[in-house]
Amino acid sequence: MNRRRALLLAALGLATILTLGGSPAWAAGIPWNSLSRQEQQVLQDHRRAWKNYSPKKQAQLRSGAQRYLELNQKQREQVRQTHERYKRLTPEERKRLREEYRRDLR
Repeated sequence: MNRRRALLLAALGLATILTLGGSPAWAAGIPWNSLSRQEQQVLQDHRRAWKNYSPKKQAQLRSGAQRYLELNQKQREQVRQTHERYKRLTPEERKRLREEYRRDLR
C-alpha cells in the first residue's frame, strides 16, 4: 500500500473512530449545554446543527470527542492533521476511501 493511500485510509479510520461509538444515552438525545466545555470545543463545528442530529448521532459524536480528549497532545495533532487532509479530498476520493476502508474491515 503506498504512503498516500495509507495516510488516507488512516484519516478515514480516525474520522470513523471519532464519529462512531455507541452509548445508551443516544436514546434520549444530548442537549448541547450538557456537554463539557472541552467536548463543546472539540465538537464546535457541529454546534449549529447539534439539535437537528438524531440522539444516536449526538451520542456517537460525544463518544468520539471523549476519546479524542483522552489522547496526548502529539496524538491530537496527528488527528487534526489527518482530518485536515481528509477534508481537502474531493467527494469522489472520500467515497473511494470509505469503500476501501469498509472492504478492509471485512
